Amino acid sequence: TFNSDFEMQTNEKNKKTSDPSLKDCANCGTVGAKLTCAKCKATEYCSKACQKHHWKNGHKDVCVIPEERRPRMVVPAAEKTKQRPLGAADAAGECPICLESVLGGVICTLPCKHAFHRDCVEKLRKQGVHQLCPLCRTSLPAGPEKLYKDATCLYESTAGKHREVGLSWKPSTRSEEEAMAQVVEMTTNAANQGYARAQCHLGLYYQYGSGVAQDFNEAMQCHRKAADQGDRMAQFSLGNMYHNGEGVAQDFKKAVHWLRKAADQGEAMAQCSLGAMYMQGKGVAQDFKKAVHWLRKAADQGDSAGQYNLGVLYRYGHGVAQDFKRAHFFLSAAEVKGYEGAHELRLELDALLRQLTSERSCPDASPSK
Repeated sequence: TFNSDFEMQTNEKNKKTSDPSLKDCANCGTVGAKLTCAKCKATEYCSKACQKHHWKNGHKDVCVIPEERRPRMVVPAAEKTKQRPLGAADAAGECPICLESVLGGVICTLPCKHAFHRDCVEKLRKQGVHQLCPLCRTSLPAGPEKLYKDATCLYESTAGKHREVGLSWKPSTRSEEEAMAQVVEMTTNAANQGYARAQCHLGLYYQYGSGVAQDFNEAMQCHRKAADQGDRMAQFSLGNMYHNGEGVAQDFKKAVHWLRKAADQGEAMAQCSLGAMYMQGKGVAQDFKKAVHWLRKAADQGDSAGQYNLGVLYRYGHGVAQDFKRAHFFLSAAEVKGYEGAHELRLELDALLRQLTSERSCPDASPSK
């Protein structure tokens, strides 16, 4: 009958699609590929046309014979006693794609724990290769940029209403805890793929205990990986941690080192902090002129701490000629943004300026006896 014929056809179709021995065509995705690449012995195709098209569009750049693609294990599974740190790898390990040392570039560690060069994984994505781990065929996670964007949006929607608490916010409801767990998971996956912004953001979560348990050691590892890729916020955060002795021994010279890297890239908070180091002579010889140089850069970007400190230097004439009007200008700008101490010092300057104006208007007035 028609129904029985239909059921037989459906069952046959389901059997084909569920049969693990049937492979997908690497070019068009059709189930039941019958041809195999003669060189790599690993890539399947449904027709000669698909094989030729795939070869011309990138497969020839990554196709290697089986003997050449056998990698040495980064870390033997039997020796794993605990979860491998972010992007860690044995010094002798190779990227299974390019066969170069995994320490020769930014590492991408997939959820299956296999480590590759980030650029090699991105190249595979762009060439239309199936989104699977080249070693164990586990599905690849979404690209790091998308993971980071989604995690940031979720964090903003969850923690946005708690901005007055600052970076030390902690979830207070079950829904917030579940949302933050998702944020950390997505950010970690993006960070493990070598994405610097995600590494830095994850470091900030751990540094300030924002939605997770505060962990300076974990924060330091995340920030260092991002800072080594040139992320200026991570460099600034590293400088702060060395200054405060968070997760490391306090070291003002290393603090200056990382703050300078971030300041040179235009990070206003780093410029302000570096200026303050020169003001106080921490990690460097005290130099008020250099302090003025960096504080001015921060103040010009609207950094309230930079504006306040620059106002102080003008108030007392350190590194610049004493100038109450300029001091008043910068202190007023900091006061508008609510910087602590700016209001009191600005009031003091108001009194001084009124006194100077009075003296100039009555130059011959003699003090009363």
